[in-house]
Amino acid sequence: MLERLLLFAGLLVLLGLLLLAEWLLARGLGRRLERHAMVLGTVLPLVVLAPWIFDPSRLLFPGDFLRTLLPGVAELAGSDRHKLLNDAVFQLIPWELEVRHALRAGRLPLWSDLLEGGSSPWINPQAGVLSPLAFLARPVPIQHWLIALLVLKVHLAFLGTWLLLRALGARRPAALLAAAGFSLSGGLMAWALFPLSTTLAWVPWLTVGVIGLFRARPAGRRIATVALLTGALVLSGHPETAAIGGLFAAVCGLSLRARRCRFGISLAAAALAAVLGFGLAMPWIVPFLHVLPDSQRAQETVAETMPEVHPSP
Repeated sequence: MLERLLLFAGLLVLLGLLLLAEWLLARGLGRRLERHAMVLGTVLPLVVLAPWIFDPSRLLFPGDFLRTLLPGVAELAGSDRHKLLNDAVFQLIPWELEVRHALRAGRLPLWSDLLEGGSSPWINPQAGVLSPLAFLARPVPIQHWLIALLVLKVHLAFLGTWLLLRALGARRPAALLAAAGFSLSGGLMAWALFPLSTTLAWVPWLTVGVIGLFRARPAGRRIATVALLTGALVLSGHPETAAIGGLFAAVCGLSLRARRCRFGISLAAAALAAVLGFGLAMPWIVPFLHVLPDSQRAQETVAETMPEVHPSP
């Protein structure tokens, strides 16, 4: 039980650090996080995920199916219910372990001989080497890393959605309801263990920032904050979700823009923020794009689009 109490204390520290960063981001966007939203956004993930935080018999790790893979171990009834989550066991945790080993050794995780016969965690987006939330959760022991990361995701998504609804004119109760709904929605919780949900949690924040660029005179602080949010979105581990989230933010900004603001200036400010944000992510983007054409997925896609060649009779 002592271990779980220490985990809870550690989660409170991490939530406090994230809350400070969120408060600064909100100020940079010209918004203000209200006390009741911060309290509810902190309490909600701790209450919902309490069984995996406090119960020593529970661990947020879908590894029970491993019993069926180990020779000489009796089969566990119902152990196949988590097989669909095997990526967390066979990929996410090993990747995170190699990232931690490299950082503990005082070097960047540019390469590991132990992953897939030799590969680079750095260029692997889902390894999340530079993901802000994954980085914040790294002080937590590896067996509790997934639960710590999920607590941070729910918290971030809650406050981002609350800010978005308040920016759109929703009343406080409606904003709180929407924030709870999104942060616990299927889009996030169905992918709770995966980088997709880590990326998704940043989308409301970026949307608030882009809408602000099209509704008010773009100041340097707002542009810089949107750039930081863009970089965080891109680095969070799932490029497809980042692309769709960025498109969603752009559509919201364009469709909800204020007529009193000059469209050209707002568009230029948004473009500048995007360029700066991608610039922050370039240490990952450049090597990723370099190896992308040689990846298995890219090779399979090219093969599917190539016309079938039949030998001439």
